[in-house]
Amino acid sequence: MKRVIFYTLVSPCRNVSYFLSAP
Repeated sequence: MKRVIFYTLVSPCRNVSYFLSAP
C-alpha cells in the first residue's frame, strides 16, 4: 500500500522534472 502512495507521489515529480529538463 505504501508503495502505491510512493509511486503516486513520485510519478508527478518525475514528469515535472522531465518537463523542466526539456527546453
